[in-house]
Amino acid sequence: MSAKEYRHIGKSPDRADALEKVTGQATYTGDLEFPGMLHAKCLYSPYARAEIVSIDISEAKAMPGVKAVLVGEDLPYLVGLYMIDKCILASGFVRYQGEPVVAVAAIDEKTAELAVSKIKIEYKQLPSIQTIDEALEAKILVHENINELQYVKGVFFPQPDSNIASWNKTIRGDIKKGFKEADIIVENELTLPAVAHVPMETHATIAQADIFTDKVKIWTSTQSPFGVRKLLAKALHISIADVQVIVPFVGGGFGGKAGIHLEPLVTALSRACKGRPVKIVSTREEEFNQLPTRAGMRGRVKTGVKKDGTITAVEIYYDWDSGAYADYGVNVGKSATYSGAGPYEIPNIELHSRTLYTNKVFSTAYRGFGHLETHWVMERQMDMVAQKLGMDPYEFRMKNILRPGCYTISGEVINEDSGRPDECLGLWQRKLDGQDTGLRKNAKKV
Repeated sequence: MSAKEYRHIGKSPDRADALEKVTGQATYTGDLEFPGMLHAKCLYSPYARAEIVSIDISEAKAMPGVKAVLVGEDLPYLVGLYMIDKCILASGFVRYQGEPVVAVAAIDEKTAELAVSKIKIEYKQLPSIQTIDEALEAKILVHENINELQYVKGVFFPQPDSNIASWNKTIRGDIKKGFKEADIIVENELTLPAVAHVPMETHATIAQADIFTDKVKIWTSTQSPFGVRKLLAKALHISIADVQVIVPFVGGGFGGKAGIHLEPLVTALSRACKGRPVKIVSTREEEFNQLPTRAGMRGRVKTGVKKDGTITAVEIYYDWDSGAYADYGVNVGKSATYSGAGPYEIPNIELHSRTLYTNKVFSTAYRGFGHLETHWVMERQMDMVAQKLGMDPYEFRMKNILRPGCYTISGEVINEDSGRPDECLGLWQRKLDGQDTGLRKNAKKV
């Protein structure tokens, strides 16, 4: 690594946005006001899975100050990042508790909230999928039309007549041979819960649709402005050139504001209100119930090792509880196949990563998605294998860690420019042992 690549170490550069933020001048989407702007609120499903029997919006529509009330049948569009599987408003069925069913635009938030309270919906509650095992059993399908859904082919692999939105794999060597060569086999199951992103700024969007053309202007708190532009155009069947996306300051995202979320709904409301700008700002409760989380995950790991600690084979199943819609979740599952066995040389491996539909709030990206979760599972497994061997966990790792000349599970060769996991681990072990690693000295010198 050159000195240029270390030029920021030991320094505290000024943030480009520091002045605006510390003085309160930073403008977020929720701060924006436009002439004639309307405010939106939604009525959400109280059930994880149910048939929508009837919706009565007559009282809400008749209220003074209410400019539009939309239901799923008004919006015959499907939205999706990698799999096109989600209605803008639930139509026919609801698939998770918190799914938006009816949307209202009114002159202010109070009027919109009152109008929502006047809406009457009759549901027929249905059994739901709440666990990974129920999803795999597939006695109930979250999406009965899974065989007909459009998706990115060759990258994601939905399974017919199942709740598997995508099944991605990494296979290397001969796993049966590897386990036969092992002296000890250790199997464990580890789980991680779903996690909310909890940004300080909740999701917020303003949309203004031109009633004379297909043009749409959007101000939104998003991490993916170009993604919003592309996906909105595709969902509404308009030209990407007709969509303008403006991103003010964003008060946190952490992956939760990747992809597309509120933008199609407020665009539809603006169209229904003859082009007036429409704003929606999620409450904290809505952030938890309506908007995406990090997927819960179960990892089942089987490791074969020789008595001297050499890994001979690993079999892993990562199952992701990705909720009612694929969204970013299938990419999270796919990412697990790149490095889901950790920084170790494993001659024989089968790694399966299945992204599953359940009747829960859908999931999305979250801080190094597909890697943090799998590394935690694998490192816990390494500790437990070392314990079974009666071997020091550090020595066990060092025996199997990737070095120059080794191959990753995806077939990439490690060289001096790829990074040195062995040196990194050794460096910090010496630090823990109280030896001077020279880290700070070297950083200052560079």
